[in-house]
Amino acid sequence: MDLNVTFNEGENYIVDIVGLLGKSDFFPVVTITSVIWQSFADTLNGATTVSDGQTNRDLVDGPVGTNVGTSLMNGQGRVELTADFTRLTELDAGNGAVSGANGETASHNHSSFVYNYALSDGTTGRLDVRVNGVDDGGDHMQAIGNANAEYETGDGDDMITDLAGDGRLIGGQGADAMIGGAGNDVYDVENIGDTVIEQAINGGTDTVYSTLSHTLADNVENVILKFGDNLDATGNDLTNLLAGNAGANTLDGRGGTDMMLGSGGNDTYIIDQSDLIIEYAGEGNDTVRADFDYTLLDHFENLEMGLQANIGTGNALANTITGNDGNNILDGGAGTDILIGGAGDDIYILDNSADLVTETDQGGTDTVMSSADIHLSANVEALVLTGNAVTGWGNDQSNHLYGNDGVNVLFGRGGSDYMVGGEGDDIFIIVAEDGAVDVIGDFTGAGVAGGDRLGFSAADFGRDGVVKQLSQTSFEVASADGSVTQQFILTNMEEGNGGLEPDDYYFD
Repeated sequence: MDLNVTFNEGENYIVDIVGLLGKSDFFPVVTITSVIWQSFADTLNGATTVSDGQTNRDLVDGPVGTNVGTSLMNGQGRVELTADFTRLTELDAGNGAVSGANGETASHNHSSFVYNYALSDGTTGRLDVRVNGVDDGGDHMQAIGNANAEYETGDGDDMITDLAGDGRLIGGQGADAMIGGAGNDVYDVENIGDTVIEQAINGGTDTVYSTLSHTLADNVENVILKFGDNLDATGNDLTNLLAGNAGANTLDGRGGTDMMLGSGGNDTYIIDQSDLIIEYAGEGNDTVRADFDYTLLDHFENLEMGLQANIGTGNALANTITGNDGNNILDGGAGTDILIGGAGDDIYILDNSADLVTETDQGGTDTVMSSADIHLSANVEALVLTGNAVTGWGNDQSNHLYGNDGVNVLFGRGGSDYMVGGEGDDIFIIVAEDGAVDVIGDFTGAGVAGGDRLGFSAADFGRDGVVKQLSQTSFEVASADGSVTQQFILTNMEEGNGGLEPDDYYFD
């Protein structure tokens, strides 16, 4: 194993090299380059061999300008690094002869090794250590200490144990086991077989960086997806941070109060009531799945409602809101929205004539409440005009159409429709429909006590059609030659309001 230890910038610090056990003189186990100790202003930059476990750092001086590197062999015990500063130390681990704390030796050509070392904080700073593995046969690293450390193995199936300190564990391409300790550890996951293990008590706040879809192990708090692939991240019962990448991510915090952040892709968020989700403008077309009543936050486009949700509300964007099989209230808010119901009796709140409602023929009895002029979509049964809406059109089914307090135009189209205009002087449009009978619930024509009028389709009855009364509440409109007829009912005629006057209707 080669250990390249580098310090610079003239900081005050101490490095103790206690010793390593080498396999033979031909395979030195430690190489130290450009180490400057400020305690006695000693500089080691030449080729000096310490072969008997010497530990006096003040006497390690090599000839300047000779072969760079110092080889330490045939010592005993383990490498012990102590520092009174904050600096990065890089240890490059490969096939080498290294002893553990008890003097166990791994062969130079062995496919795995154990490297034991201890790190401790000084009084003014901390030591950062990086271990880079190049042994593709599989490594086993164990760290004991309280400093920051970074460990990177080769491409084999490795085990890394960081028992204390803030460690970064990089398993490489193999199926690695990474075991953290008391510090705030960082794990790099690059293989579907990688395993992350954290302690439950005093385990710090730990983070996984993953190039794959990843589910957080117990006692690990955060996951950050790397690169641009379409990956998923799933939390646990803790308070998690889930951060996506530039791809299309699915982020599911599971239990706990979680924070989820997407990025440039079309992301999906699966949330609980206490979760916080964050998106920014222009970062894809993003979807929230909520099992409770929910209003979309800024920069989210779509909402999918879970089984327990009843009310779904959009924002100022063009939203798509999908209900469930219950009785939902779907409100797209501003923007041109698509509202999709399910099997229940749904209510749709619209504010834009371009809003679209989608229902199936098995979708219950559904109602649109619109503050804009609107055509009922197929399979929607009822329309209520609100706000400043003027005109409401039905569909080919039998509809209920209700106006507001203004002057409305209600057009039933196909089916036997029931229409109520409200307080204003309203117009009710009637067309010929085989077997259908429209009912107007509050007609008060010019010949009665108000200003409501009936409009008959000239395309069906001609401009010279005739109207006759069949009973107190039942009427018929027909073409001049009687070839086309259509019945309709004015229910308020039961109150003795008389018949229709010529000013009560027109053909157009």
